[in-house]
Amino acid sequence: MPKYLLIGLGVLLFLAMAVGDGLGIMAYLKLRSLPVQSAAAHVAGGSGSAAGKAAAKPTPKAPPRPTAENANFVEIPQFVVTIPARAPNAGTNGNAGDANAADGSAATAHPAYLQLSLSFLTESQRAAKDFAKLMPMIKSAIISDVMSSGLSPNGDPVKMKHQISEYSLQAANTIVSQADAKVGKTPFVGAYVTTFVTQ
Repeated sequence: MPKYLLIGLGVLLFLAMAVGDGLGIMAYLKLRSLPVQSAAAHVAGGSGSAAGKAAAKPTPKAPPRPTAENANFVEIPQFVVTIPARAPNAGTNGNAGDANAADGSAATAHPAYLQLSLSFLTESQRAAKDFAKLMPMIKSAIISDVMSSGLSPNGDPVKMKHQISEYSLQAANTIVSQADAKVGKTPFVGAYVTTFVTQ
């Protein structure tokens, strides 16, 4: 009896492997019959890999901007961020290094203060209500991002405003979407710096 059981299990195992191999071969042949993708997609991951398939998909369209009828702005009132002082980078031989930061600004001897207010655009009433409830968390994340970013008040103010807008939009979308999955991953489509004063 145990002999027949072992033989039966062996046959079932063999059949399962044969079916699996057959399905694998069919999947491979289907991929081979697809039209040739661009060289960039092939280099990114080949035609059979997940990266290659992702590269072959068309890029998603940007979300449509809300119309004036359904646009909702939520605001963070004026607040002040301290931008820490930056010392010049030391050279490798102990000599003074480059005093300029990545944004082309010079090192600052004293901390600077940045007064900001921000507006966020959404078309979701739910996202606007969630934003109001979560504003302290969003504001804290923005302050942390600005302080740790290495931005300098001596740098290009247009670049600085753009970076702050990006940090702010990312922080608001992340915090609100994690707190309420019903609003989606990007409930806010824009962040706008409405007050920008450096001291």
